[in-house]
Amino acid sequence: MRRMLLALCVSAGLTGLAGIGLVQAAPIAAEKALTRLNQEVQVQMKVRSSKLRTDRDEVDLNSHTNFRDSANLTVVIDGRVATWYSYQGIHDLPKFFFGKTIVVSGLVEQFADQTRILVVDPAQIQIVK
Repeated sequence: MRRMLLALCVSAGLTGLAGIGLVQAAPIAAEKALTRLNQEVQVQMKVRSSKLRTDRDEVDLNSHTNFRDSANLTVVIDGRVATWYSYQGIHDLPKFFFGKTIVVSGLVEQFADQTRILVVDPAQIQIVK
């Protein structure tokens, strides 16, 4: 009886969260995220290029090989999150993420000429296995 009640509560909670946009059934493609400016999304993409930005204390993960491509979505990992990965033993984030498929959650924003999602919490980014 407890298990059934727990399952019902969890199911109802997730359904409620999905209704307000906090949990999505399936991540969207990077190209679709470009049309969702100023919205919270969950995106699945392959990292086709990456770069350590020491001047900004950030790591850029790009959905296209050319980061200037208008169809590119950049996932920007904040320096504090990069430090967290360093404590986990992962010191070269551009190399670590390059070629992997990731799911990232966050706000799609325009920054200069770049459409991006800023990662300020390690829980926002996951590697698809």
